Amino acid sequence: MARIRDSRGRQDPNSGYGRLFGNDALGRLISRVHVGSIRNGNELESILWQHTPYRSSMAQVLGEEPSPLGQDILVASGAAIQQYHRGRHQQPLMPAEGADQAEVGTTAHPITDLVILNLRVQTLSVVEVKDGDTFDTKKADGELESARRFATWIRPMVPYRVQYFFCSFNQADKLAIVIGIKSRFSLAEVMTGQELCEQIGVDYAQIRALREQDQQDNREYFVDQLLAIPELRLLVEDRLRR
Repeated sequence: MARIRDSRGRQDPNSGYGRLFGNDALGRLISRVHVGSIRNGNELESILWQHTPYRSSMAQVLGEEPSPLGQDILVASGAAIQQYHRGRHQQPLMPAEGADQAEVGTTAHPITDLVILNLRVQTLSVVEVKDGDTFDTKKADGELESARRFATWIRPMVPYRVQYFFCSFNQADKLAIVIGIKSRFSLAEVMTGQELCEQIGVDYAQIRALREQDQQDNREYFVDQLLAIPELRLLVEDRLRR
């Protein structure tokens, strides 16, 4: 789980959050919360790839390098895809902190969160992985475009059936995922976090527990920072006296 204390956020006095509350210090704190939330989603891809026993490079997925002996499932992450592009084109594609992965996917080379090659059933799955499950129309369109663009790019490069999916990691109801992504993906094109973990050999409950470890730190840090703002401290003390 990303920690608020490690998230920089917007530091200038002209943020929308500051105007919303009429307090610059509170605006900066909420901005850090927002950046932490975005980092939390971006961190999920990395955690999943670190825990799968099928970690692979994109060159291995594409058959350009030998795959691990006896391994019939290969998983490449967005970072591995970026590394592959840089190796071929010498062009860095790392997004800025808090950048949206769908927006990154519209840069010079297509990017996605996870690629799963299953040699047993001869399929290659392109998976957009998100921490949340409710998105606005622009975001939903971007996720679909990112998945389609990557599938179109990789399809001529592999002799397998290519399919794309959208995964809301913390949502167990697939219909809710479809509704949350504004029906841009069909019921057959969405998956739960549990389903994704089963495909890549990861313990879903373990990942959930791992990500919850920093929640207490986030609660305590948020309250401490609130009380460090004199106006907010006086307001809290007044409410408690009442």
